[in-house]
Amino acid sequence: MLAIIEKDEKKFNEELMKRIKLYRKNSVDYAILFDVISVAMIKLAKRRGISYTFSVAEIPEFFLDMERRVDKEKYKLIEIPEREE
Repeated sequence: MLAIIEKDEKKFNEELMKRIKLYRKNSVDYAILFDVISVAMIKLAKRRGISYTFSVAEIPEFFLDMERRVDKEKYKLIEIPEREE
């Protein structure tokens, strides 16, 4: 996160790669299929002008598309009625 604050692209990508290498050492029971935390950090970095410079299976490009938004009119949560006691 410090690399994002300092706007240091090289350090950001190095730290992100270290994170990925670290969790890839986990056993199969703790395998990460989709790295939500890294996706969030990459999106924060993009907002500050820092580029993500590599591609890995755990961070699909689909989720990095900043233009892709959920249509809140089309997809709504269901209303849950209040519980009567």
